[in-house]
Amino acid sequence: MGRSMKYKVFFLLLFAFIPESFSQDEDCDFKCRYEKLSGKELDRSAEKKSYKPSPTQSSFAKKEALIYKKEEVQRWLDEITTEKIYYDGEPLWEQEIRFKLGNVRGNVDSFAISDIKVSLDYDEIFSIDEISARDNDRQGSLNIRFDSLNDLIEALPGNADFKWNGDFKLIGVRLAPDLYAELEEESIYDPIMGTVFKTGVLDSFSYSAEYAQGFKNITYEDIYSFNNKFKIQQEISLLSPPKELLETYASAVIDLFENELFSDCETNFEQYKEDSDVGADFPYSVFISDYLFCLVVSIGEASIYDPEIFNDIFYDIDLSTYDLYSEGSIAINMAWSKEVWDAASLASGGTIDAGLFAAKTFLTNKMSKYELVALLDGVGIPYEYKGLFDELAYEYYSNFFDEVKTFVNYPRGLGFKIEIKDKIDPQVFMQVEDNPMLFFNILNKIEIDIYANPQIRNL
Repeated sequence: MGRSMKYKVFFLLLFAFIPESFSQDEDCDFKCRYEKLSGKELDRSAEKKSYKPSPTQSSFAKKEALIYKKEEVQRWLDEITTEKIYYDGEPLWEQEIRFKLGNVRGNVDSFAISDIKVSLDYDEIFSIDEISARDNDRQGSLNIRFDSLNDLIEALPGNADFKWNGDFKLIGVRLAPDLYAELEEESIYDPIMGTVFKTGVLDSFSYSAEYAQGFKNITYEDIYSFNNKFKIQQEISLLSPPKELLETYASAVIDLFENELFSDCETNFEQYKEDSDVGADFPYSVFISDYLFCLVVSIGEASIYDPEIFNDIFYDIDLSTYDLYSEGSIAINMAWSKEVWDAASLASGGTIDAGLFAAKTFLTNKMSKYELVALLDGVGIPYEYKGLFDELAYEYYSNFFDEVKTFVNYPRGLGFKIEIKDKIDPQVFMQVEDNPMLFFNILNKIEIDIYANPQIRNL
């Protein structure tokens, strides 16, 4: 098996395979695994906190940051990768996986891990410039080293007054140069992949997400960037759920976690050390990794034996208290480079160019309402709805004309936005099929925008 094929198989297993259950090597218990690392103990007395919380912040801010020291995070990753993940008695892969970190910094409100190298069998396969997260409100709860993970489970979902305002970034994911060159060379036998490589979109990938929850609204934005040559942006705004709904949801989640799914997963660090007989200096990072592994096992087993178990979370929740269908909006934008557009045009075999040419004939001059109605006369709209349809069609045509014309003449991106202007009764969606007139009632309560060449920031 060639090297590139080995990598493809590895990625396929890693990202597409979700095992029903996992088990670690039973020949080495917690104490044994700790002894493997006995030469790498950290002197915690020498560690210094990089952040002093404000007395007005959450009580959790008095805790120590979880991710803030390179040596500790590196040790954590080393410990995780020394153990194989097994399925049905066999390791999922035989290759040796290793992570190497360039720098780690953090406090209770943020963390950043930069210059990450990932290798497979000692051959680098990809790198990441930075993984980071930040709480802009400095509530002292994002990056906390809890003594008991039950505190973490109850802290955020259990606090109905908690509001989040922060971001997460995954910047500069790149294939290793040797692997990239090998895959690019193989792409000559695949016309589509060869064209994709030539655009440069596979040179790197970045992702950014920003979330803000106020007392009235929740806003969310994420950006997917392929080497800043092809970008997708999503923006969502909706009402914040009422406190009563959050409290009911939190209670259901906590009950499910503690009593159904993860009752066998040890959440207290001190109790973990006592039960495992690993000694007072057992690293906190190993405790976390074992807890996360236990969660994966528990979720897998729960899904097998009781597929409906997760429905219990929503059993007692009345969503009618949440005005989901009012004061909300969603926008999706796409932007691309000339190289990407030319490649797409070439791959379409001329279909895209023909479509643009046809569109230009209709966009030379703006049609009157009479002309548009005559053009749409053969659509087959029932007579009783035709008047409403004609009015709506011309309204959209007038609103979108300039933006569509701009796009046709210079296609570098396209976006649309749907905004709810007035509350929509959810039952209306169930009745549209029997009464198509309700469809026009829905459209009167929403606003639709289309715009050419949206500006999306680079990552």
